[in-house]
Amino acid sequence: MPRRLTRPSDARAILITGVEGGGVTLYGRKTTDGWEYRVDYADQTPLMLHEPEIRRETAWTRDWNEALAYLDRERWLRLPPVMVAPEFRTRVWEAVSARLASGDVQSIWPREKLLARCRERCGIES
Repeated sequence: MPRRLTRPSDARAILITGVEGGGVTLYGRKTTDGWEYRVDYADQTPLMLHEPEIRRETAWTRDWNEALAYLDRERWLRLPPVMVAPEFRTRVWEAVSARLASGDVQSIWPREKLLARCRERCGIES
């Protein structure tokens, strides 16, 4: 039997990182079998040069780790988090912590400022 979405207006933002001009968004939709995820990337910088914006989106996946891999491909932590859905804050914080601990994150923000913003958006006490 195919999975059924719980509601027709099923997709919603779970995580948004970005600045003016672009960002990365993780969308989720709840099905009768759990969650599915998709990542969208948008860069509107080319519009300033009268070129088309850059947009990419992944396929839907049911695997949280695959969704994180999609986010990593778009270098999501180079941009500050704007929003994290409350029920995903722990999972996102765990992903952020692991990546920041590895030292491989290149961000437009200094590491400590990025860490503070991530804590704030994920509801983590210092």
